[in-house]
Amino acid sequence: MLLDSYGASLIGHDPHDIEYLRIAASLGIGKFFDANTEINELQPEMRPKTSTANQSHLVRQFTKYIDEQNACSACYAALICALRQLGSVSTKDGTIKIGQSFRDQKCTGLGVGNCCNGCNRYVPGCPPTAAQILEMLRATGK
Repeated sequence: MLLDSYGASLIGHDPHDIEYLRIAASLGIGKFFDANTEINELQPEMRPKTSTANQSHLVRQFTKYIDEQNACSACYAALICALRQLGSVSTKDGTIKIGQSFRDQKCTGLGVGNCCNGCNRYVPGCPPTAAQILEMLRATGK
């Protein structure tokens, strides 16, 4: 249940809206992923990098709003899910920064993930969920 609720939140779904997770919770089986859940990533250096070679049409339409530099696939996918749910994007603050190359860098604008904590505003998490990114995008008027 913990992994399923975590996966659901990564792609922008509220785990409480998923029937089998609600049933499991009502029976006291497992627990939902939440802000207090500790995530221990094993071998982060082995994390796959994103590739822009085989992007879908959906991803291509959002790339002009994203400054991606060595982003992991989980962070990038969460950002794309959030942008898809948002529908339209404003570039008043420039591109959205995402990726490991932004680690320890000061940046203007919005960043996604712990690697972008040097941005003026960033969505914390490794990776942050699509819901968290969507909340930040809405709050900043992106």
